Amino acid sequence: MKLMPEMATLEHITIWYDQFLVIPDYCVSLDLSMQILKSHLNYLNPALILMEVITMADGFNAPGVVKPFGIFSGAAWQPEGKVLHISGQVSEDEHGTIVGVGDIEAQTRQVLDNINRILDSVGGRMADIAKVTVFIKDMTMLDQIHQVRSEYFEPPYPASSLVQVVDLVKPEFLIEIEAVAVIPLHRAKDPGG
Repeated sequence: MKLMPEMATLEHITIWYDQFLVIPDYCVSLDLSMQILKSHLNYLNPALILMEVITMADGFNAPGVVKPFGIFSGAAWQPEGKVLHISGQVSEDEHGTIVGVGDIEAQTRQVLDNINRILDSVGGRMADIAKVTVFIKDMTMLDQIHQVRSEYFEPPYPASSLVQVVDLVKPEFLIEIEAVAVIPLHRAKDPGG
């Protein structure tokens, strides 16, 4: 059984009392697992403690392929869970007001905030994103976009495609991002409540 510290955040572990300790493949570390176990044993039913591990998209860079230059991975495994396809988001707030006219950093933040709100509404997190497709009008703004992306994504980064376009749905928009996320079943919820 391999431990992959860069792959997931351990929130829970599965323990069958008096038989064996099951540490799923995506645990942060055995040491952390044991610390969590020891700190909770006094409060939990020792007959059966059933918890789970939270996994995220398993981004990686394959050998023999150039390493990505920005805030993304060359590829990402999709973990188990409910797949959520997020339509292209632009820099409008919930009232339809354009945010950051002429400012690529402000627009990128608004777009990523919109994606984060969608994820939050269904129990998701930015770390659940396996793939993004970014549409921009001006490739010279790429460094600024990646600077903002670094505020929202941590390694392992999702896979990513970048496409320069002539225009977006409104001329004021500089960027649009669509995403595919996989929400773990234990967190997935109906956005209506």
